[in-house]
Amino acid sequence: NVYAFDIPALPESGFIAVGYTNSSNFDMTGNIDSSARAFIGRFDKDGHVIWKRIFGDTNFVELRSVTEASPGIFYAAGTIYTSNGQKVYVAKFNADGDTLWTRAYGGSKESGMSVLGADDGGVYFLGIAGSSEGDVHDWETPPTGDSYAINLWLVKLDAAGTPQWDSCYFGQSHTYMGLDMQRTKDNKIIIGGEAFAPDGSGVSYSPFVLALNNDGTRVMEKVYSLPGSRKQIRSIAVNDDNSFTIAGLAGDQFLMTDTSYSGIHGSIDLWVATIDN
Repeated sequence: NVYAFDIPALPESGFIAVGYTNSSNFDMTGNIDSSARAFIGRFDKDGHVIWKRIFGDTNFVELRSVTEASPGIFYAAGTIYTSNGQKVYVAKFNADGDTLWTRAYGGSKESGMSVLGADDGGVYFLGIAGSSEGDVHDWETPPTGDSYAINLWLVKLDAAGTPQWDSCYFGQSHTYMGLDMQRTKDNKIIIGGEAFAPDGSGVSYSPFVLALNNDGTRVMEKVYSLPGSRKQIRSIAVNDDNSFTIAGLAGDQFLMTDTSYSGIHGSIDLWVATIDN
């Protein structure tokens, strides 16, 4: 089996895909056994394999996001799972798929969700921090307390993978789980995901966006109170007019029961919307 989580198009044609595989046959013959390991593949515009790489040790590694930070230089981010917990996993590699370095960041309850190139040749990664250990600084108990005890975690790395700064975020009354980030036309960082808030004896769920300067300072944030069932932003695309098209999942705990939106309703629906800047 091969699982791909991010498949961006490349400016010079073709595309690149990242995820993980637990196969060791057919196209995955580079895997030494059936353990789950990170997978990176580059393809031409017709889908033919140019190269593929499988890497990782005996630990389960999955990659969730990849970006070409500069011509021929790629960063990918995801999560490595070990007997001591989980950390954000970042890999840097060149246009031929050669690994330049890999590193793990965090304490024992962190996950990597998205990666974005920086102007200085470094990279930002977006993570979910569930602890204040290791590389995680300024972690605070969020509004949801022990329920969804996480912080949105943004880290800036230099080109060698050394952390330059990191920051944790949550809203005034919401816990933020960031799932994707992109760069806006005016050079801001836009993050989208799902926000959780205490709601009586339970938790309410809402999509949110958070805009930051390149130093991590907040520019704008908004939690959307929308009709119907639970909605979550999984992906953001920046349009030419600096508006954003967002896509994600919708449903009552992702079991669709409402008729707030037109179209076919199943157990989980795809939800797409455009918001202004």
